[in-house]
Amino acid sequence: MRKYDQNPLNYLANEADTVVVNGTAVITKKSPGEGRPGYLDPWDKATLKPRDPQGDTGQPPDPSQIPFILRKMRETSETGPRDLCETKVSNFYEELTVAERKVGLWRYEKASTRGSIRSCYIHIHGGGKFLGTADDDGPFCRFLAEKSGEVVFNVDYSLSPEVKFPVALEECYAVLLHISKNAQAYGIDKEKIIIAGGSSGGNLAAGVTLMAKDKNGPKIAAQVLLVPYLLISEDPVKGYEWREEDFNMVEDTLKYVEPMADPVKAATMIMDWYIAKEQRNHKYASPMLYKNFAGLPKALIITSEFDALRPQGEFYGSQLSNAGVETRIIRYMGVTHSAVGKLGNLPQAEDCFCEIANFIKEL
Repeated sequence: MRKYDQNPLNYLANEADTVVVNGTAVITKKSPGEGRPGYLDPWDKATLKPRDPQGDTGQPPDPSQIPFILRKMRETSETGPRDLCETKVSNFYEELTVAERKVGLWRYEKASTRGSIRSCYIHIHGGGKFLGTADDDGPFCRFLAEKSGEVVFNVDYSLSPEVKFPVALEECYAVLLHISKNAQAYGIDKEKIIIAGGSSGGNLAAGVTLMAKDKNGPKIAAQVLLVPYLLISEDPVKGYEWREEDFNMVEDTLKYVEPMADPVKAATMIMDWYIAKEQRNHKYASPMLYKNFAGLPKALIITSEFDALRPQGEFYGSQLSNAGVETRIIRYMGVTHSAVGKLGNLPQAEDCFCEIANFIKEL
C-alpha cells in the first residue's frame, strides 16, 4: 500500500530542527531521502513529471476555450492519496441545502468508537476553488478518523467559476453551523470542533474561523491549515514581504518545479474565476488582512519548502502567535505544495496526518 517502509516515518517522527521566522518558531522536518539543501525529496520527485520551460506562453486563453480547458483540468489529477486504513472506518453521506444549492457532506467514523462522544474535524478540500471534490480527499479523511478515533467530516462545496466569492465560504460556514447544532445526533462534543483545509481549502478554513469569531459562534476549538493561501490582495500587510531569495532551489529541482513567484502578483484567470479584483482585500478572502487575531482558536499550520505559499502560511502563524494564539508551525523540507496530500506516496504526507491526529487527540 505504501511506497516506502517504516524507516523514513521513524526519521520524520524523531528528527526535527527549529528555525525562527518572523519571530516565531517553525519546526523543520528534513527529507529522509535527501539531505542536501535545495534538492527535491526523492519520493516527491517520483510523483512529478519533468516540466517544459517552453510550455507556458503566458498568454491568456481564448475565452471560447475556457469551458474546454476547465473540463480537461477537472478530468486530470495528480498522484492521489492511497487508503492506508487497517481497521474498519464507516462512511456516511448526506446533502445539505444552502441557499437553494446542494452541499455534499461526508462523514467518517472508526467503527469501534461509534456510540461515544468524540471531537470532530471538518475538512475542506483544495483545488483552487475550481477543482477537486470531497471524494478525492476521502483516503486521508478515513486515515485521520482511524488514527484519531474522532469524527471526520469532509465538505463538497460549490466550485468556481460556476459560483463566485463568497458562496463557497458561506457554504462552509453553513456546514459548521449544521454540525454544531446537530452535535448530539452526530455523537460529537460541540466544544471540540476543528476546522481544517488544504491550499484553497485552508483559505476557506481560515475565513470560516474568522467568520465564527465575528458572528460569536459556533465555537471552534482549533484550526488546521495545510499549505494555505492567506493573501490574494495586493494591499500591504505590515511586516510581510514575499522574497524570491527565501527559496533555495538547485538546477535539478528546477527541472521538476517551477521557479518561485509571488502568488499575489502571479494571480491568473483562475483567481478571476473565484473572486472579483475589488473584493480581494476582504478580510475573509485575505485572512492576513484581518485586524484582530486575539481570541482565535489554537492553530496547526503545515508548510512545504518548495511552495510559493510557504511565506504566507508561516507569516500567518506569526500573526496568530503574536496575538497570543497557541500556534504550531511545521515545514516539510524538500517537498512541493501538493506533497502533504500524497498519502501513501510520500512518508511526509503520512507523518503530516499523524501530526494532525495527535493534534486532534490533544484537545
